[in-house]
Amino acid sequence: YQRRVHGGQSYYVARNDAIRQIESTITELSGMFQDFARIVSEQDELIMRIDDDIDKTLTNVERGQTELLRYLNRISSNRWLILKVFGVLFFFIVFFGVFILK
Repeated sequence: YQRRVHGGQSYYVARNDAIRQIESTITELSGMFQDFARIVSEQDELIMRIDDDIDKTLTNVERGQTELLRYLNRISSNRWLILKVFGVLFFFIVFFGVFILK
């Protein structure tokens, strides 16, 4: 009988140790989840800042594209003006060369 009681006690001691190990693991997991929640919260703030920066960047790119198109239109209109001026000059040079130098 004493062997059974002693054997039963060792069973309960083993179960008690196993329960303490499980409790320790659960406590450790709880700490990990708290750390994970803190990290996710920090990342959320970072993601919001990145999202705001992307919105600002998109606005700046659109403004830059508008300015480049405006500049292209000015250059194109200036190009036609320069071509017209050179055309008139060429006409006068040919006209004076043909009629005056004869």
